[in-house]
Amino acid sequence: MERRKLSKGTLIAEQVVYTVMLLYLAMFLLAIARALLDYNQVIGIISIVVLSIFFVLCIMYTIQRWRLLITREEIYDDDLKLRKIFGFYRNDELLEQEVERFVPEDEDNLDEEAIINKILKNDEYFSKSMFISDVYYIYKCYEDSICKLDETLVRPFMTDDCYMKHKVLINKYSNRKYKEKRTNVTIRTVAFDSYKTSSGKESLTLSITARMKKYCVNEDGKVVDGDKDEYMDVPYILTFIRKKGVKYDQSTPVDNCPHCGKKLKVNEDGYCLECDVDIDTGEYGFVLSDIKSIE
Repeated sequence: MERRKLSKGTLIAEQVVYTVMLLYLAMFLLAIARALLDYNQVIGIISIVVLSIFFVLCIMYTIQRWRLLITREEIYDDDLKLRKIFGFYRNDELLEQEVERFVPEDEDNLDEEAIINKILKNDEYFSKSMFISDVYYIYKCYEDSICKLDETLVRPFMTDDCYMKHKVLINKYSNRKYKEKRTNVTIRTVAFDSYKTSSGKESLTLSITARMKKYCVNEDGKVVDGDKDEYMDVPYILTFIRKKGVKYDQSTPVDNCPHCGKKLKVNEDGYCLECDVDIDTGEYGFVLSDIKSIE
Protein backbone atom coordinates (compact mmCIF):
# COMPACT_ATOMS: atom_id res chain seq x y z
CA MET A 1 0.00 0.00 0.00
CA GLU A 2 1.34 3.46 -0.92
CA ARG A 3 2.29 5.59 2.06
CA ARG A 4 0.54 8.98 2.18
CA LYS A 5 2.65 12.04 2.89
CA LEU A 6 1.10 14.53 5.34
CA SER A 7 1.39 18.29 5.62
CA LYS A 8 3.78 19.16 8.42
CA GLY A 9 2.27 22.64 8.87
CA THR A 10 -1.23 21.21 9.36
CA LEU A 11 0.05 18.62 11.84
CA ILE A 12 1.82 21.29 13.89
CA ALA A 13 -1.35 23.42 14.02
CA GLU A 14 -3.33 20.39 15.17
CA GLN A 15 -0.69 19.60 17.76
CA VAL A 16 -0.92 23.11 19.21
CA VAL A 17 -4.66 22.57 19.67
CA TYR A 18 -4.03 19.16 21.29
CA THR A 19 -1.51 20.69 23.68
CA VAL A 20 -3.93 23.43 24.77
CA MET A 21 -6.64 20.80 25.27
CA LEU A 22 -4.22 18.77 27.38
CA LEU A 23 -3.69 21.76 29.68
CA TYR A 24 -7.45 22.14 30.13
CA LEU A 25 -7.69 18.40 30.78
CA ALA A 26 -5.04 18.72 33.47
CA MET A 27 -7.04 21.41 35.27
CA PHE A 28 -10.22 19.36 34.94
CA LEU A 29 -8.59 16.21 36.35
CA LEU A 30 -7.11 18.22 39.20
CA ALA A 31 -10.55 19.52 40.12
CA ILE A 32 -12.02 16.01 40.05
CA ALA A 33 -9.18 14.66 42.19
CA ARG A 34 -9.66 17.37 44.82
CA ALA A 35 -13.41 16.78 44.92
CA LEU A 36 -12.96 13.03 45.38
CA LEU A 37 -10.34 13.58 48.05
CA ASP A 38 -12.74 15.80 50.00
CA TYR A 39 -15.48 13.21 49.61
CA ASN A 40 -13.46 10.15 50.68
CA GLN A 41 -9.74 10.04 51.37
CA VAL A 42 -9.22 6.44 50.20
CA ILE A 43 -11.28 6.84 47.04
CA GLY A 44 -9.59 10.19 46.45
CA ILE A 45 -6.06 8.75 46.70
CA ILE A 46 -6.93 5.83 44.38
CA SER A 47 -8.51 8.23 41.91
CA ILE A 48 -5.49 10.53 42.00
CA VAL A 49 -3.14 7.62 41.24
CA VAL A 50 -5.29 6.41 38.32
CA LEU A 51 -5.77 9.89 36.92
CA SER A 52 -2.04 10.63 37.31
CA ILE A 53 -1.10 7.54 35.31
CA PHE A 54 -3.57 8.51 32.61
CA PHE A 55 -2.29 12.08 32.50
CA VAL A 56 1.36 10.98 32.36
CA LEU A 57 0.56 8.77 29.36
CA CYS A 58 -1.13 11.74 27.69
CA ILE A 59 1.93 13.90 28.33
CA MET A 60 4.27 11.21 26.94
CA TYR A 61 2.14 10.89 23.82
CA THR A 62 2.09 14.66 23.31
CA ILE A 63 5.86 14.97 23.82
CA GLN A 64 6.57 12.16 21.36
CA ARG A 65 4.32 13.74 18.73
CA TRP A 66 6.10 17.08 19.14
CA ARG A 67 9.40 15.22 18.90
CA LEU A 68 8.28 13.59 15.68
CA LEU A 69 7.06 16.86 14.16
CA ILE A 70 10.25 18.72 15.04
CA THR A 71 12.84 16.10 14.06
CA ARG A 72 11.35 14.68 10.86
CA GLU A 73 11.50 16.57 7.57
CA GLU A 74 8.78 14.43 6.01
CA ILE A 75 5.89 12.73 7.81
CA TYR A 76 3.67 9.94 6.52
CA ASP A 77 0.33 8.66 7.77
CA ASP A 78 1.77 5.50 9.33
CA ASP A 79 4.31 7.56 11.30
CA LEU A 80 1.47 8.67 13.59
CA LYS A 81 0.60 5.16 14.72
CA LEU A 82 1.18 4.48 18.41
CA ARG A 83 3.92 1.89 17.77
CA LYS A 84 5.90 4.54 15.88
CA ILE A 85 4.97 7.45 18.11
CA PHE A 86 6.62 5.59 20.98
CA GLY A 87 9.53 4.43 18.82
CA PHE A 88 11.83 7.12 20.25
CA TYR A 89 12.95 8.97 17.12
CA ARG A 90 16.43 10.51 17.30
CA ASN A 91 17.45 13.93 16.11
CA ASP A 92 20.48 12.41 14.39
CA GLU A 93 18.40 9.65 12.80
CA LEU A 94 20.67 7.42 10.75
CA LEU A 95 20.30 6.93 7.05
CA GLU A 96 19.96 3.17 7.62
CA GLN A 97 16.53 3.82 9.17
CA GLU A 98 15.51 5.55 5.94
CA VAL A 99 16.65 2.63 3.80
CA GLU A 100 13.75 0.60 5.22
CA ARG A 101 11.36 3.25 3.90
CA PHE A 102 12.56 2.98 0.30
CA VAL A 103 9.84 2.45 -2.28
CA PRO A 104 11.27 1.35 -5.63
CA GLU A 105 10.45 3.64 -8.53
CA ASP A 106 10.56 0.66 -10.90
CA GLU A 107 10.17 -3.08 -10.54
CA ASP A 108 12.92 -5.13 -8.87
CA ASN A 109 15.21 -7.70 -10.48
CA LEU A 110 16.54 -5.31 -13.10
CA ASP A 111 19.68 -6.32 -14.95
CA GLU A 112 22.92 -4.42 -14.46
CA GLU A 113 22.53 -2.28 -17.56
CA ALA A 114 19.05 -1.19 -16.46
CA ILE A 115 20.37 -0.36 -12.99
CA ILE A 116 23.17 1.79 -14.41
CA ASN A 117 20.66 3.58 -16.65
CA LYS A 118 18.47 4.30 -13.61
CA ILE A 119 21.43 5.79 -11.78
CA LEU A 120 22.44 7.90 -14.79
CA LYS A 121 18.90 9.19 -15.05
CA ASN A 122 19.33 10.77 -11.61
CA ASP A 123 23.06 11.44 -11.84
CA GLU A 124 24.56 12.11 -15.26
CA TYR A 125 28.06 12.30 -13.74
CA PHE A 126 28.02 8.77 -12.38
CA SER A 127 30.82 6.56 -13.71
CA LYS A 128 30.50 2.81 -13.37
CA SER A 129 34.21 2.17 -13.80
CA MET A 130 35.27 4.88 -11.35
CA PHE A 131 32.73 3.77 -8.77
CA ILE A 132 33.94 0.17 -9.03
CA SER A 133 37.46 1.52 -8.47
CA ASP A 134 36.18 3.25 -5.32
CA VAL A 135 34.59 -0.02 -4.18
CA TYR A 136 37.93 -1.79 -4.65
CA TYR A 137 39.67 0.79 -2.48
CA ILE A 138 37.00 0.74 0.26
CA TYR A 139 36.99 -3.04 0.36
CA LYS A 140 40.79 -3.09 0.64
CA CYS A 141 40.52 -0.73 3.64
CA TYR A 142 37.91 -3.06 5.10
CA GLU A 143 40.21 -6.09 4.82
CA ASP A 144 43.19 -4.11 6.14
CA SER A 145 41.15 -3.08 9.17
CA ILE A 146 40.41 -6.73 9.94
CA CYS A 147 43.98 -7.91 9.45
CA LYS A 148 45.43 -5.07 11.51
CA LEU A 149 42.54 -5.08 14.02
CA ASP A 150 42.10 -1.36 13.43
CA GLU A 151 38.52 -0.33 12.67
CA THR A 152 39.55 3.30 11.99
CA LEU A 153 41.12 2.34 8.66
CA VAL A 154 37.68 2.07 7.05
CA ARG A 155 35.88 4.68 9.21
CA PRO A 156 35.77 7.45 6.55
CA PHE A 157 33.65 5.33 4.22
CA MET A 158 31.04 3.96 6.65
CA THR A 159 27.86 5.37 8.14
CA ASP A 160 27.75 5.57 11.93
CA ASP A 161 25.67 2.42 12.26
CA CYS A 162 27.84 0.39 9.87
CA TYR A 163 30.97 1.55 11.66
CA MET A 164 29.65 0.54 15.09
CA LYS A 165 28.86 -2.95 13.77
CA HIS A 166 32.33 -3.20 12.27
CA LYS A 167 33.86 -2.03 15.52
CA VAL A 168 32.09 -4.86 17.34
CA LEU A 169 33.46 -7.30 14.75
CA ILE A 170 37.01 -6.05 15.23
CA ASN A 171 36.64 -6.35 18.99
CA LYS A 172 35.44 -9.92 18.51
CA TYR A 173 38.49 -10.76 16.39
CA SER A 174 40.80 -9.06 18.91
CA ASN A 175 39.55 -11.29 21.72
CA ARG A 176 40.06 -14.51 19.82
CA LYS A 177 42.75 -16.92 20.94
CA TYR A 178 44.11 -17.21 17.41
CA LYS A 179 44.76 -14.38 14.95
CA GLU A 180 43.08 -14.50 11.56
CA LYS A 181 45.20 -13.84 8.49
CA ARG A 182 43.89 -12.69 5.11
CA THR A 183 46.53 -12.38 2.41
CA ASN A 184 46.69 -11.87 -1.36
CA VAL A 185 43.22 -10.32 -1.30
CA THR A 186 41.74 -9.43 -4.69
CA ILE A 187 38.26 -8.84 -6.06
CA ARG A 188 37.24 -11.20 -8.83
CA THR A 189 33.78 -9.92 -9.70
CA VAL A 190 31.54 -6.92 -9.02
CA ALA A 191 27.84 -6.90 -9.89
CA PHE A 192 25.18 -4.21 -9.46
CA ASP A 193 22.22 -5.90 -7.77
CA SER A 194 19.74 -3.09 -7.13
CA TYR A 195 19.25 0.66 -7.03
CA LYS A 196 16.34 2.16 -5.11
CA THR A 197 15.26 5.68 -4.26
CA SER A 198 12.90 7.34 -1.82
CA SER A 199 11.88 10.97 -1.56
CA GLY A 200 15.24 11.82 -0.04
CA LYS A 201 17.70 8.90 -0.24
CA GLU A 202 19.31 6.54 -2.73
CA SER A 203 20.43 2.98 -2.06
CA LEU A 204 22.83 1.02 -4.27
CA THR A 205 23.52 -2.66 -3.57
CA LEU A 206 26.43 -4.58 -5.07
CA SER A 207 27.62 -8.15 -4.79
CA ILE A 208 31.33 -8.86 -5.00
CA THR A 209 33.43 -11.99 -4.93
CA ALA A 210 36.76 -11.66 -3.15
CA ARG A 211 39.59 -14.15 -3.51
CA MET A 212 42.08 -14.56 -0.68
CA LYS A 213 44.16 -16.87 1.44
CA LYS A 214 42.37 -17.08 4.78
CA TYR A 215 43.73 -18.92 7.80
CA CYS A 216 44.40 -18.61 11.55
CA VAL A 217 47.72 -18.67 13.39
CA ASN A 218 48.68 -18.96 17.05
CA GLU A 219 51.07 -16.73 18.99
CA ASP A 220 54.04 -18.53 17.45
CA GLY A 221 52.77 -17.94 13.92
CA LYS A 222 51.86 -21.58 13.37
CA VAL A 223 48.79 -22.25 11.23
CA VAL A 224 46.07 -23.79 13.38
CA ASP A 225 43.11 -23.45 11.03
CA GLY A 226 42.87 -23.18 7.25
CA ASP A 227 45.61 -23.41 4.63
CA LYS A 228 47.95 -20.49 4.02
CA ASP A 229 48.66 -21.75 0.49
CA GLU A 230 45.07 -22.30 -0.58
CA TYR A 231 42.92 -19.60 -2.17
CA MET A 232 39.24 -19.31 -1.37
CA ASP A 233 36.41 -17.21 -2.78
CA VAL A 234 34.29 -15.19 -0.35
CA PRO A 235 31.13 -13.45 -1.64
CA TYR A 236 30.01 -10.16 -0.07
CA ILE A 237 26.94 -7.95 -0.30
CA LEU A 238 27.69 -4.22 -0.03
CA THR A 239 25.05 -1.52 0.35
CA PHE A 240 25.85 2.14 -0.30
CA ILE A 241 23.56 5.07 0.40
CA ARG A 242 23.58 8.80 -0.27
CA LYS A 243 21.24 11.77 -0.20
CA LYS A 244 19.07 11.98 -3.30
CA GLY A 245 20.23 14.66 -5.69
CA VAL A 246 23.92 14.39 -4.81
CA LYS A 247 26.08 14.00 -7.91
CA TYR A 248 29.02 11.66 -8.27
CA ASP A 249 32.26 13.66 -7.99
CA GLN A 250 34.75 12.34 -10.54
CA SER A 251 37.34 14.99 -9.67
CA THR A 252 37.86 14.02 -6.00
CA PRO A 253 39.66 10.72 -5.25
CA VAL A 254 37.88 8.41 -2.84
CA ASP A 255 40.67 8.84 -0.28
CA ASN A 256 40.23 12.63 -0.21
CA CYS A 257 37.60 14.56 1.73
CA PRO A 258 34.58 15.18 -0.55
CA HIS A 259 34.06 18.57 1.12
CA CYS A 260 37.49 20.20 1.40
CA GLY A 261 39.40 17.95 -1.01
CA LYS A 262 42.29 17.30 1.37
CA LYS A 263 43.66 13.89 2.32
CA LEU A 264 40.93 12.05 4.14
CA LYS A 265 41.36 11.78 7.90
CA VAL A 266 38.36 11.58 10.21
CA ASN A 267 37.68 11.28 13.92
CA GLU A 268 35.63 8.62 15.67
CA ASP A 269 32.39 10.40 14.77
CA GLY A 270 33.19 10.62 11.05
CA TYR A 271 34.13 14.33 10.96
CA CYS A 272 36.97 15.43 8.68
CA LEU A 273 39.94 16.59 10.77
CA GLU A 274 40.67 19.36 8.25
CA CYS A 275 37.27 20.99 7.66
CA ASP A 276 35.28 19.53 10.59
CA VAL A 277 32.44 18.36 8.33
CA ASP A 278 30.53 15.13 8.89
CA ILE A 279 31.17 13.17 5.70
CA ASP A 280 29.58 9.83 6.58
CA THR A 281 25.93 10.86 6.19
CA GLY A 282 25.62 10.59 2.41
CA GLU A 283 25.45 14.36 1.99
CA TYR A 284 28.51 14.34 -0.31
CA GLY A 285 28.32 10.95 -1.99
CA PHE A 286 27.82 7.24 -1.51
CA VAL A 287 28.87 5.78 1.87
CA LEU A 288 28.88 2.16 2.97
CA SER A 289 25.84 1.40 5.09
CA ASP A 290 26.18 -2.38 5.26
CA ILE A 291 28.61 -5.15 4.35
CA LYS A 292 27.89 -8.85 4.75
CA SER A 293 29.95 -11.89 3.87
CA ILE A 294 27.96 -14.80 2.44
CA GLU A 295 29.63 -17.95 3.70
